Amino acid sequence: MATDLLPYIADQQFHPSVFDTACHSVSLGPVTATFCMSLTPPSVSVVIANCQMSNLHPTCTIGGSSHGCKAELELTLDLSKKLDYNLTVCVPLLGCKVILGSINL
Repeated sequence: MATDLLPYIADQQFHPSVFDTACHSVSLGPVTATFCMSLTPPSVSVVIANCQMSNLHPTCTIGGSSHGCKAELELTLDLSKKLDYNLTVCVPLLGCKVILGSINL
């Protein structure tokens, strides 16, 4: 005979905290961005690739190189609900280009 170790939780009952966080994901090719907002405590977090940003750590950098080409992306989460980006791409013989911008969340 099976023992119910959680008798105080009724069938089809959720703890109210499951509604404290809302997340939304967007994918572009192999990169997925997940935006989450929490009510307890009030916070926003964003994960893009393996780059995680939150109220406590608003900036992160990802990058790499292949065949002499280099790229670096610096992301900054602004608490006014926007994501700033600074993309630097360097290609041999052509030089480097910097692209700055913001995405409203």
